[in-house]
Amino acid sequence: MQDLIRNKSAVALSIGLSLISTKVLSAETSTDLKQIVVTASGFEQEATLAPASVTIIDQETLSKHGYRDLNDALRTVPGVTVTGGGSGDRGTDVSIRGMGSSYTLLLVDGKRQSGRESRPNGSAGFEADWLPPIEAIDHIEIIRGPGSVLHGSNAFAGVVNIVLKKRKDYSLETKVTVGNYGYEQAEVYGFNSGDDYSLSVGAYSTRSRGDSFPWLDEVEGIKGSGLRQDFEMGHN
Repeated sequence: MQDLIRNKSAVALSIGLSLISTKVLSAETSTDLKQIVVTASGFEQEATLAPASVTIIDQETLSKHGYRDLNDALRTVPGVTVTGGGSGDRGTDVSIRGMGSSYTLLLVDGKRQSGRESRPNGSAGFEADWLPPIEAIDHIEIIRGPGSVLHGSNAFAGVVNIVLKKRKDYSLETKVTVGNYGYEQAEVYGFNSGDDYSLSVGAYSTRSRGDSFPWLDEVEGIKGSGLRQDFEMGHN
């Protein structure tokens, strides 16, 4: 009889511990899955509570899939279409839910980025060369749906917000890419920030000889270079 009581007690204790561990695991999982988004409502909140359809591409995903640039990352998002950025054309058109690219707003750290329409005879879209490299990005927030109330008419289809890494100490990162047809690309990106300022500088150089066709004597290649600099100062 005493053995039976001990066995029942052991079973009850085992079930109790199992339930406790399950609750702890569930709590840890729910905590890990929380993602903060600021673009949808203008203030920090969990992505699941945001009043819009939100996709967040975090730093781990960016590194795991080996995206070369922002175009590669955005092409994996449902409802987002990316065109351009190839064959020497460095312009990129990002469309959300089938609407024109002029209705999609691009932000970097919440700040509006000028597009090709700012140039003489320019059109809607973004200059791919002036966007931060993947190595400098902490995460990307994609908001599908009208955001005109917060961000203006350019955000009628949605918003793409690129959030950069925050560094307290100076950091310099470099990347070299080599591909087919003589494709070579070198990138360098530097960070420096303090209590009331932040500075980021990036530069790239791209070269490719193009496709090789035996019946052509000369093939036009692709060359390009660029420089980007951002500086902010304020009081925290």
